[in-house]
Amino acid sequence: MGYTFRNICIRNFKYITDEKPLVFEFGNRNIVILDGQNGYGKTTLFDAIEILLTGRMKHFNPNLQNRKTETIGMLANDGNKDIVITAVLSSDTEGELQIERRLLCKEGFESILLLDSQQIEQESLYNKLGFSLNMFDIGMYISQSESLDFLQNKYKDRKEYVSSLSNNTEMQEKIKTLKSIQESLERRIKQETEEKEGKIKFEREKVTSLEKQIESVSGYEELPGEDVRLFREEEYSFDVIVIDENVLYDSIILPIRQIGKFVENYEEYIKYIDNAVVKELKGVSKQIYMALFYREEISLLDKNESLLQSLSKEMGLLKDFSESKWSVDEEHFEEVNIDKKVIERLKKLLFSQQRERNQLADADKVLAQMTKARRTFIDQYNHAVEAGKFNPNKCPLCGTDFTDINQAITETESFIKDIHTGGVKVIEDLEIEISGIFQQSIIPILQKRLEENKLLLQMKDSLSGCRALSTEKLRNQLIKLGISDFSSNPNETFNVEEFSGKYEKLMEIIQSKEIPNKIVLKDEEIELYKSIHNKYYHNTKPGHTVEQLRSKEQYITKLFNDKFSLQLSTEKEKLKKLEEDYEKYGTKRDSMSEALKTLISKYEAASKDYQTQLTNAIKIPLLVYSGRIIQNYPLGLGIRAVVRTNQLVFEAASKNGNDVYNILSTGQLNGLSIAFLLSIKNVYGQTDGLDILLIDDPLQTIDDISAISLADLLTQQGIGQIVLSTHEDAKAALLRYKFKKAGLSVLEKNMQELYMATVAVEG
Repeated sequence: MGYTFRNICIRNFKYITDEKPLVFEFGNRNIVILDGQNGYGKTTLFDAIEILLTGRMKHFNPNLQNRKTETIGMLANDGNKDIVITAVLSSDTEGELQIERRLLCKEGFESILLLDSQQIEQESLYNKLGFSLNMFDIGMYISQSESLDFLQNKYKDRKEYVSSLSNNTEMQEKIKTLKSIQESLERRIKQETEEKEGKIKFEREKVTSLEKQIESVSGYEELPGEDVRLFREEEYSFDVIVIDENVLYDSIILPIRQIGKFVENYEEYIKYIDNAVVKELKGVSKQIYMALFYREEISLLDKNESLLQSLSKEMGLLKDFSESKWSVDEEHFEEVNIDKKVIERLKKLLFSQQRERNQLADADKVLAQMTKARRTFIDQYNHAVEAGKFNPNKCPLCGTDFTDINQAITETESFIKDIHTGGVKVIEDLEIEISGIFQQSIIPILQKRLEENKLLLQMKDSLSGCRALSTEKLRNQLIKLGISDFSSNPNETFNVEEFSGKYEKLMEIIQSKEIPNKIVLKDEEIELYKSIHNKYYHNTKPGHTVEQLRSKEQYITKLFNDKFSLQLSTEKEKLKKLEEDYEKYGTKRDSMSEALKTLISKYEAASKDYQTQLTNAIKIPLLVYSGRIIQNYPLGLGIRAVVRTNQLVFEAASKNGNDVYNILSTGQLNGLSIAFLLSIKNVYGQTDGLDILLIDDPLQTIDDISAISLADLLTQQGIGQIVLSTHEDAKAALLRYKFKKAGLSVLEKNMQELYMATVAVEG
């Protein structure tokens, strides 16, 4: 007898706490009957056994929520503790072993598996106990909620489930090896094919490129095509030709063609350049032309800048002196050679005058200011009379006629002096002396200097708006049009009107330089021609003819034509060889692939035939077992397993070609499920491995006669241990009676009592 359960311990699972685990003693009995009312833990025990042996609960659905999945951890009594299931199994020949499954709360209830305290993989447990997951699902365990699961599968899936139980390792390994070889061969073929096709593609592209280049290579066949050096100063690729595989025809021929077009259109290009200069010159401001015209005069002004600044200061002083605003610029006065004694005398007088003013009362200060203002007014009046702007015998204020206005002014001054205080009189006397010195010793010298430099000042005033303007660009543009002379006549007196006439004539000359073009040149052509003109001819007239350039182009064309023709012949030969090699390779490749494919197909067919034969092994047991269990089916005949290449169909004798799933009642289908389970166990079960059968409440939908037949059938299977649950006392008694009568050991547990004992709170 193989491995059967001696006991199981369950912690922190469903109603079972970690502190008070459920310990169930199986005692290695042949049948363990779990009875009692529903809801008291019969299925919990089956779930625990399934988790222990497989690491999962088939009927647990993690996807019930809309947006997240649930884990089996939700079945933990305390979510902060591990679920632990431990069992001791024993075998007559192998002794005992302990299995422990831990679902770790800190790892999202991922499980670890221990065999005799050593952690192992799930596959190791299957190998140790001689079963698989599929064997457990269809040959060891039929659950209350999924008793019809297998029957609901498609015919193909049924066949594959059963076929997976057969020990066809050697043949499957051969098929696996052959497929591995096939995959390796396909990868190698793919790689080699891509390489060969890549080479062919590359060679075809080279041939196509050469053919296009030969088509594009065209010259002037009527010309001799001479290799004449065009430019001696510099070496250009089109002029000193070195042909190798890196030299492209277009890169060589393009510059020579562009130069040819430039020479051909040179006259029109020059017109465009001149016309552009004309347009630009017409847009230059008049002030810049004026700066160019008077450039000699502006140069003279720049050289005399220091003198001009001095004269400008003197003009300001004279303006102040005309308004009786006396001051001594000692440094400047010395610069213009005014006597130092005069300068010192003026400084003392002005100091004394200011001191007297500071000592005056407020009323006298006003009187003194009025006297000074009156004197300033009289001086300005006298200047106006001299200029002929006023009548010399008429008062400029009231208009009264005087025979001698100077006498009237003298009399008025005497009257004013009589009403002055002593301080005001002193200030007035000082003012007369100061004014006299300025009129005799200062003002004439400054006026003389201004008169001597009158022409220079006139230039400064007339040219102030253009003096700082740059004229270099304008001058160069005029030279481009052949206009080199535009300036004033230095031998003549400066006259700003001279410029206006010369300017109008210049504009007429510039306009006459504009000549309409015969052909239209695009902007990009103009820019290209500018580059060629500068690079190859240094902005001078080209020294080559169009015929010379075309002859050079023809020579280059012939060279490349010969080169391309030779290359094309060579590359075509390469392409032909590559294509021939590829065709031979394809024949060999296809032959090898087809041979390997045929071999795999034969092995797969043999494997399917072997699996079909093994699947056929369940036919007789299923026919017998289903016939005994489903006793009330018409004529009491069993269900036939019809095995085809990719199908497993269950047929009734009276319904050939139709599967019974849509024909039988639920109770009959449950009976068929149990019959199929026993057939699988009988054919594929290993008596030296895990030798158990788990049936969770199968009798609830089976009638009494079928139940008796099932009980008899179970006692005859020689299964090491059957764990079976029922909530019906009569059926539990029937099973107990049948197994004891057959001389088999029986353990009966009331799960309701066990549940109450487990959840009861200790006093």
